Amino acid sequence: MATQKDKEKLEEEIRLLNQKVSELKAQNLHYGEDTERLESAKTDLGKELDDLRAEISQLGESKEGLKEEVRKVKEKLSELREKGKKVGDNLSKEQKELSEVSAQNIKEAKRAEELAYKVSKAEKKLEDAQGKLDTKFASLRGFEEQLLIKESLLDRREQALDLQEKGVKIKK
Repeated sequence: MATQKDKEKLEEEIRLLNQKVSELKAQNLHYGEDTERLESAKTDLGKELDDLRAEISQLGESKEGLKEEVRKVKEKLSELREKGKKVGDNLSKEQKELSEVSAQNIKEAKRAEELAYKVSKAEKKLEDAQGKLDTKFASLRGFEEQLLIKESLLDRREQALDLQEKGVKIKK
């Protein structure tokens, strides 16, 4: 019975680990999508930065008349750089988290494999023990049948002796 409980415990643990692996895979997929979105945003912001730099170059010729415009563009450029930095920081952070989740996935998968191996080993031991138990049971069953036959023979002999004591002749 203890091996059955162990087997059930291992199977439950494998089921829980498989569920956790599935959850981690879903989380991993989510991080991948966020990473792609952030990379796209970074590319878009990079293009926007390039466009603004070209515009600053054109405005350089009429610098005196357009100082206010240049100041506004510089502010926007600064904001975009800030956003780009934040996006880059977020991307780095999410890539680190993704790496950690991937490493955890690998650990959990290895653990699940180890547990599956242990369950397989326990099942084999259980099958071997069941075979031995069946063999012993069959042997005991045969012994029991022999005892019943001997008991029956003893009962007949006892009856025959009782009848002989009473004077009844028994034909053999």
